[in-house]
Amino acid sequence: RTVFHVQYGKFVQAPQLSTLYVGTAELARIFSGRNFINVPYAVNGLDPERATQYEIGFTQQFTDFASFDITTFYKDIQGQIQVDKVTTSTSAQAASYNLLQNGDYATTKGFEFTMRVRRIKRLQATLNYTLSDAQGTGSALTTALSTVEAGPQRPTVISPLSFNQTHRGAINADYRFGENDGGPILQRLGANLLFTFNSGHSFTKSLASSSGGQRGPEEGGILADDDPRSRKPEGAVNSSTTPWVFELNLRVDKTLTIANMFEINVYVYIQNLLNTKNVLNVYSRSGNAEDDGFLSNPALSSSIVSGLGQTYVDLYRAINLKNRQHYWQDQLTPVSSFQGGDLFGTPRQIRVGVNVNY
Repeated sequence: RTVFHVQYGKFVQAPQLSTLYVGTAELARIFSGRNFINVPYAVNGLDPERATQYEIGFTQQFTDFASFDITTFYKDIQGQIQVDKVTTSTSAQAASYNLLQNGDYATTKGFEFTMRVRRIKRLQATLNYTLSDAQGTGSALTTALSTVEAGPQRPTVISPLSFNQTHRGAINADYRFGENDGGPILQRLGANLLFTFNSGHSFTKSLASSSGGQRGPEEGGILADDDPRSRKPEGAVNSSTTPWVFELNLRVDKTLTIANMFEINVYVYIQNLLNTKNVLNVYSRSGNAEDDGFLSNPALSSSIVSGLGQTYVDLYRAINLKNRQHYWQDQLTPVSSFQGGDLFGTPRQIRVGVNVNY
């Protein structure tokens, strides 16, 4: 009734080809020093990232129909890609330029608990909970872009990574009638309920006075990853956390056999059953997903508002704050980081479908 398991592995991952290859025209722009390059390249080549992973745990069956598993894990990642700057002399043909190189370091460690209950009296259930901690020197290859632009020193302090989620879990319950069970209406009818939760992810809160940099009035004062130079942190890197996320999904289905040849499964799937408005990301200046901290701070917006008038304010609220267009616009850039997707989770969706097997 007890099974012990141990896993050890060493892994290598080749860098993306888009970070290695660049045309001569783009190289000329990079070496000219005339532009801010927010997506540099590895002009000198890159080594593969290397990871070492450990896992140990055991599974215990404590009844004839239920068991639990406890597992601890640790992952060490070396040689992650990061941005750096090459400073050239005044007599060099190339100006100082940014490039990608290996150097960032990260560790992920944690504990996972899983309990499984085999189907008994039509009910089957699974519970999963993970407590984890992800720390490192950089969450993405452009994490240190602002620091590199400001001076020669790159940050080497270990801090929570942007995708770090301390608590994460799920509870799944499946209630199902078997064949020749429950009569002609209820037989092979089932319902599945899935409840998921997590404690949000880490982010760096910015000072409300952080300027919008070179952004135009259509984007206002959004502080995004494609140009982080104007952001001023309010506290330590990734010391803040987004709100908890909860979601409940329901699937109801029934299987029918036709002419002993076809099996048809008719289902209704409702994602986010309670229509919960989950916050996935926040604006770094305000720390919430409703206000980017631009219009609400006259020191940042008064000159633009006075010049463009109330129409600009109304359009900004409708397009950017309500529909999040300036946040989505940042996701179109090649800068890769945890910030992405949307500020809010998916609202309730109802899907009806048929699966046919023959």
